[in-house]
Amino acid sequence: IVIPKAKKVEFPTLLEQVPPKIKVYSIESIISEKFEAMVKLSMANSRMKDFYDVYTLSINYNFHGNRLKKAIESTFKMRKTIVPVNPLIFQTEFHNDKGRQMQWTAFLHKSRIADTDENFNQVMERITEFLKPIVISIKNKTQIEKSWCPSLGCWR
Repeated sequence: IVIPKAKKVEFPTLLEQVPPKIKVYSIESIISEKFEAMVKLSMANSRMKDFYDVYTLSINYNFHGNRLKKAIESTFKMRKTIVPVNPLIFQTEFHNDKGRQMQWTAFLHKSRIADTDENFNQVMERITEFLKPIVISIKNKTQIEKSWCPSLGCWR
């Protein structure tokens, strides 16, 4: 499920040709799919790219709270996953896991990613700051009229 709906964007070409238009997921749908996988897999999760993608989107894009909330609610509902009150990925135990830190470091080096925080704990603190208010809003059945400010790393 893609919420908001997929949109068409021009895909750049290397040669001077007319760029093709392709349908792409909204960034809210990307986050909702990856967050659902993080929650479902919990401690068994070794998909470091999911953490990288959510972290990177959170430092580069503004988000409207209700739009992201709707995407997450829809994805969890479709996948029959319950939105937990306090997912393990939001907890210090997960953030400070030494094995996870080793996986994160290996992922960054193998993928040749040099411009991202190498401290998994700090990455997870950012992801928690980004997604926890959405989870609280879902659990409390309230609206989240705030917008995510990537430069400040907070909802305003």
